[in-house]
Amino acid sequence: MNPRFRSSLLLLACTSVIFCGQTLPSEAAENRFQVRFLKSIHPQPFTGRVYLIFTRSGREPRLGPSWFQPESFIAR
Repeated sequence: MNPRFRSSLLLLACTSVIFCGQTLPSEAAENRFQVRFLKSIHPQPFTGRVYLIFTRSGREPRLGPSWFQPESFIAR
């Protein structure tokens, strides 16, 4: 097989896996989260990043997501 054809085929396969794995906007719109904190804790607006980690294991979330058994998380 031609190396250029093989690399093009691999790129096409990877691209299709990425696009097929994404959720549709209608499915993603069903779940909604709102994060709030008291002004007595921090009076200025929050200017950081929030991570929501959804897990079924007993692993502590601050240890980060697993590369080999990934679970869902959102960062905004």
